[in-house]
Amino acid sequence: MEDVVLPDTTLCAIVRDEVMNPAGGVLRFLRSVMPHVVEGIVVDTGSIDGTRELLERAKRDFPNLKVFDYEFNGYAESRNFSLKFCETERALILDADELILQEDYPRIARTLKRAPCAARWDFDFKDVFDFGVYDGSGHPTRLFDVKNNNFHNVESEWHGEFLDYRGDPSWMGVDIFHFSPPSNGLISKIKEWYGQGSLPLEPPSKTNGFSSWKPFRPARNNYKGSNLDDVEKIAVA
Repeated sequence: MEDVVLPDTTLCAIVRDEVMNPAGGVLRFLRSVMPHVVEGIVVDTGSIDGTRELLERAKRDFPNLKVFDYEFNGYAESRNFSLKFCETERALILDADELILQEDYPRIARTLKRAPCAARWDFDFKDVFDFGVYDGSGHPTRLFDVKNNNFHNVESEWHGEFLDYRGDPSWMGVDIFHFSPPSNGLISKIKEWYGQGSLPLEPPSKTNGFSSWKPFRPARNNYKGSNLDDVEKIAVA
């Protein structure tokens, strides 16, 4: 199957300590999505596990990838920083543990061409656990016009951010798959990361239980994002 490129669209992602994660880590993330976008903007917000070095290597395989550094001071601030470098009309927002299926990119491209004036598109979510795949939740607007759109932090025990929307939402009818840690890791992450009552500014790898959040989930191999997705290693020479 041919990898379809979304018209006038840039991947805008923020990462921190993502050498490995349940979806295979930052390199597999890039192999899955970069063939489908005009350009990629990845902002490293303070990795100390080797993620930043892997991003530099990845630029050798993806000439359309740009990497920037930003000291983490909030999710919204970090995402807005990535949007500053977007030179296309639209931004696609994905995290390093998320995936859009290769077979769904042609549908997204056709939809964008049929409705070029739509300001933003909402997606559905599927959470992939050890014990099955279930309807998930997430910030639904992941594809939108960059102009006049910004993220704002959400004050809650979970932390996070929402987009300050411009224009009415449109439904894409496509799933974003999120790969969750094993059960013990998920419990640890909720307790040690989300449950601290304040925005965690330290790198995740300095947090108790971090290693239990990150093991690769073999179920990820049942999903394909691009023709590069099954490549074990990208060239680093």
